[in-house]
Formats: sequence, C-alpha cells, structure tokens
Amino acid sequence: MEIKFTEPVTVRALRVYVGRMDPTRMSAEDYHPVAISAVWDTGEVALDPTENGQNALEIPQVAGQQVTRLLLRLPRAPKLDRCLSEVELELEEGPWVHGLPSAAIAALPQAVAAITRAFRACDTRELGRHVLFPLTSRKLLGEHGTLSRMFSTSRISLYPNARALTRDCRWWVVPSDDEEGRQPHVIGSEAPRTVRVWANYHAGVKYWRLRWDGHRWWLVGFDASDFE
Repeated sequence: MEIKFTEPVTVRALRVYVGRMDPTRMSAEDYHPVAISAVWDTGEVALDPTENGQNALEIPQVAGQQVTRLLLRLPRAPKLDRCLSEVELELEEGPWVHGLPSAAIAALPQAVAAITRAFRACDTRELGRHVLFPLTSRKLLGEHGTLSRMFSTSRISLYPNARALTRDCRWWVVPSDDEEGRQPHVIGSEAPRTVRVWANYHAGVKYWRLRWDGHRWWLVGFDASDFE
C-alpha cells in the first residue's frame, strides 16, 4: 500500500493491523500478525511482531516525521494468509482524508455539526435533509482492530425513512452533556468519497459513514457493536 501527499504532512501516529482475524478463534495459535516494512521519505523500518494480533501494531519510528510518501509492504507468502487489514494514520494537520475535492473537505465540519444537532433534537425533518435512505446499520462482530471491519451479514438492518430513524436517534450521537465534552468528529477516510465519523461509543455505536456525492455530504450508514 502506498500513500502519497500533494504536500508534506507531519505524522502524529501510524498503526496497522496485519493479517486476518477470525473472531471465533482468537488464540495466539490461531492468529499471528505478519511481518511488515514501512518506508517514508527519509527512513525505513521492518517489524516482525510476535504478540497476538488483536491489538494494533504501532510504528513509532515514523511519528513526528514530515513525509510526502508512505509505503507499507508485506512479504510474499503464497501459502499463508497475508493482508493489510486496516491502517490508522493520524496527522498533525488533521484527519487523513483522500479522494476528495477541496469543496468536500471544507464542507465536512459543517455537515458533521448539522447531523449532530439533528440527532440530539430528534428532528425528523432535519434528519431527512442529511440522510440517504434506506440507511444501513451494520452490526460489528467485535470490539478491537480489524474486527471493526468485519461485519455479520445477518445483522444488517435498514431504516427506510427519517421517521423510523428518529425512534432510535438518542443512540446514534454522544449526548450534548457528555462529561468529557466529546463531539462527533471525523476519524478519516474509509474509501474514496467516504469518511468515518466518531459517534457514540457509550452506546456501542462506533462510526457514522458519510459520503460525498459531488455536491454535499450524506449520512449513508452506521457501524455499531453493542447497539440492538
């Protein structure tokens, strides 16, 4: 995997999940993270983790570095399951987003704030202005790492309209009186034109998924672990 930036950025943290998890078999014998190398403008590091891969593999050598290019490389191993399941890249400049025009990036904070207000007010009409229906809620299979990317196909539910969504509105956003003052905020890109937003972990709702349609942002789905 190669990441290129149009101008230098400073890395705050880089974490990766290497290998593939089976949430039904979590012992060290069943899952072992694979070796990986990371290359950037002025450095390179090779890591061969030995611990069970339920946790992210931190690459501290790149933290604080100013980069224009990051390359993550896995060794060839035809008979073994080798994959890069997830990348968590934090930049000093803000969330890492890609495949988006400048207009989309500029509109993102306002979109998150507007959706937050609509959920907190349980405002059916306002939710209808920001949500693309039918809205998908995916049930996560677990709590950690790559499990946040593994979904149970039998636990996908749909909200057909804003009225149905309003019945559960209190679960999908952190309360306004949160003791730590937390607000929904962009985590980073999930795919081109799609970003993940931190939502309400208290209720087991990990992320909102927002998609840019070329003109505006739409809420297109939820990823939740505990919410029923």
